[in-house]
Amino acid sequence: MSAVDGRELRLDLRLVPASLTSWGVTAAGILWSASGVILTLSASVAAASATAWRCSRRRSRDGVVMTPAGVVAIILIGLGFAVAVLLRVEQVRDHPLVRRYGATAAVIVTPDETPRALGGGRLMFRGSLQVVGTDEMSGRVVVFASTAGFTGLAAGQPAAFTARISRPARRDLTIAVLSATGKATLGDAAPIQQAGQAVRTAFATAARSVLPADQAAMLPALILGDTSALSNDTTAQFRTSGLTHLTAVSGANVTIVCGAVLLTAAFVGPRLAVGLAAAALVAFVVVVQPSASVLRAAVMAAITLLALVTHRRRQAIPALCGTVIALMIAAPELAVDVGFALSVSATAALTASANGLGQPRLTNRRDHAGAMTTR
Repeated sequence: MSAVDGRELRLDLRLVPASLTSWGVTAAGILWSASGVILTLSASVAAASATAWRCSRRRSRDGVVMTPAGVVAIILIGLGFAVAVLLRVEQVRDHPLVRRYGATAAVIVTPDETPRALGGGRLMFRGSLQVVGTDEMSGRVVVFASTAGFTGLAAGQPAAFTARISRPARRDLTIAVLSATGKATLGDAAPIQQAGQAVRTAFATAARSVLPADQAAMLPALILGDTSALSNDTTAQFRTSGLTHLTAVSGANVTIVCGAVLLTAAFVGPRLAVGLAAAALVAFVVVVQPSASVLRAAVMAAITLLALVTHRRRQAIPALCGTVIALMIAAPELAVDVGFALSVSATAALTASANGLGQPRLTNRRDHAGAMTTR
């Protein structure tokens, strides 16, 4: 194997310190405010400095080094994310809705995900606040409501209702918890979301036409995460047995969809198959509606598809790290999301262990051809 091929097989870890620093500082700021940020940033800088000192005395055998310039970059990145997350935390702490805790008001909320049944005729969803009373506001909220009053509500569809405003129990940049009373007045979702909802409705209708009632309710829940037709008893049984994850669209569903499309590589070629898988991934996200678990799985699947289409495992880790940094900027609440941590860890592990895929196989073929030529 040549030196160039060896570099292709070696993982590129240069963005790992920056991504871990941004992630750690953001999570510490959300959970512990300024003191946590200072402690986390100090630990990151100390670790980077120690690594740089060690590398200055003895160059790493695999070529991975930490330079003084890298330490400075980590300090700047950490400071930038520290300022950003502390500003976000301060916005949540001083939000106008905080002064209304314990009060009841008319609100308009747009769900960010499909409402999930909780049993007992109740549901919950996370959404974006738009209006409180006559005042326009923004922020992340969690809504609890009766199933009867929110029938037909989908992600991206504004809902106007009256709710009691409470303090959130978790520190994840959520502004408030809204306990809805009465029936909601539903608005119109965006055209693309209406198209996704039409596909979901058609799938559920087709299931009801050929399956018994209980199975017809189960199939959309397992395939599309649509639990609206599940009975209270079934929902309670899933919760008691610890199998509620089966009715939440996540990495397993995305893997099945993308994997099925990638099988066309034998007929259309690998690059076109990856393109078709990417298109199927986007369509699937639209149909199942972009909840947090769906978006996590979709982002990680996109990174995997990138590694496949480039045939270079070396590029996958930088892409993953860059995605983490971008998500810490766009959605800092993911820093304290356990599901996000599991998704990133699984993707990193799969990427690091993929020694027999893509470029390595091509490299072995070139080495074999070279050996045959010299004989």
